[in-house]
Amino acid sequence: MMMTLSMQQAIDAFKTVYAQALEARPEDIHTVDQMDEMIHAARAELGAFTMAQTIEQAVAEGLKQDRCCGCGGTLEVHHRPGLRVQSMQGTHEGQGVSLRCEKCKRTVRPVHEQLGIEQYSKSTLLFDRLSSDFFLDKGAPTAVRRLKEHHSIEPGRTTVLQHAEKSGELARTFLDEKLHQTAEDAEARRGHTPRVDTIFVEMDSSSGKTVQPLVRPEVAEGAVVERTPVRELPKVQRPIEGRQVKLLCAQAKGETDWAYDAYVGDYEEAPQKLVGLAAHRGWQDGVKAVMIADGDEKICEVAQGAFGSDLHMILDREHAIKHLRDVITYGTDAVPSDSPEAWLAQAKMLLHTGRGRELIGPVRAIAQAVEDPKDRTKVDNVAIYFEERARAVHYDYFKEQGWPLGSGAVEGGHIHFIHPITKRGSGWLTNHLNHTVALACVRHSGWWQEFWDWVGTRRGPSIQNRMSN
Repeated sequence: MMMTLSMQQAIDAFKTVYAQALEARPEDIHTVDQMDEMIHAARAELGAFTMAQTIEQAVAEGLKQDRCCGCGGTLEVHHRPGLRVQSMQGTHEGQGVSLRCEKCKRTVRPVHEQLGIEQYSKSTLLFDRLSSDFFLDKGAPTAVRRLKEHHSIEPGRTTVLQHAEKSGELARTFLDEKLHQTAEDAEARRGHTPRVDTIFVEMDSSSGKTVQPLVRPEVAEGAVVERTPVRELPKVQRPIEGRQVKLLCAQAKGETDWAYDAYVGDYEEAPQKLVGLAAHRGWQDGVKAVMIADGDEKICEVAQGAFGSDLHMILDREHAIKHLRDVITYGTDAVPSDSPEAWLAQAKMLLHTGRGRELIGPVRAIAQAVEDPKDRTKVDNVAIYFEERARAVHYDYFKEQGWPLGSGAVEGGHIHFIHPITKRGSGWLTNHLNHTVALACVRHSGWWQEFWDWVGTRRGPSIQNRMSN
């Protein structure tokens, strides 16, 4: 959308007045965050008015459009279709115009076309692009460039990030409320005929980079310190810390799409989230919940706490094979076979046929024959690993049931839309990271439009009232 000259002048005037006020009374600004918040609020207000004015102009121009069709017929007003523009400035609903040629039956929607609104999804291209370019790149230059391309605004990186973090905060609330409601619905279905017979669930954790809140140090007058180049504030080095991002997902048997949730927090929060995701896919009491995981004890505890007697664990096959390879890596000389690979093939067969317990004794015998104490411990740990997970390995049977043998959905989710957020850049404040991964999950769970509709109901008519006054 094009910004009108009057609004551009208003923004320039605001910048000038703000700079003069800051110079006259610097004591009114206590922190950098307060300054950013003020700038962000002012731009948001101006942007909301700009959006309303731009839409009104687009509607007026649409009604004045040349009524000659390419076929020689005349375009007549057919009806006034509703439109909803969602942008960084908020949400605006109104009416466009639909023109139809009575001769060739061609229909055009000049207002929708001018604003870049898809005919059916009714959302601006801006959000589709921001979801990949910005939300996953933490304010990348490409995202800022697209803001200028579509809205003729040039926000600073901090201001753009604040928009995303606010949206992320809403996404966290949306996810929590949605999963809580689906869990309650599943409880209400207790005793009724289930809609599905099996739900697949997965969970995994990976590291994310976080930082401490920025606090500028007090510097004694005359002291020499390194300062920022533009505003000459004392530079601060914030240590980067690692925080675990837990990703959970669920899918009904026979479906292709997964529902996701990710968060930074304790394991105690996971069972309720996992139940909510599973319930969204049709799980209720009495439906089998199949958890595919790498054998992490905490994940097993979460699954048990979520589904109880309905749970069936599957040890991720690749992780199981990796542990078998540890036996021939650290106990090669002690493996009782002409070829370590022949022993590995026999061990795999036991796992596939549900005879994992038959591995425990031979692996412990190999461990006893290993001379190096460290290597002996590593091989003995494999025996313990399979002893505790013997019921989770029967891959031929699992395959016959149509169950997956690997936790590729959750690991792929980490790689494709969690790691780009958690492992790029200098780090996030913990809450901002928690909110932004929620926003990514909303997108990749297919709830993007539902989320913005929910945001619209939360905001109510206040934005529209402010635009019309």
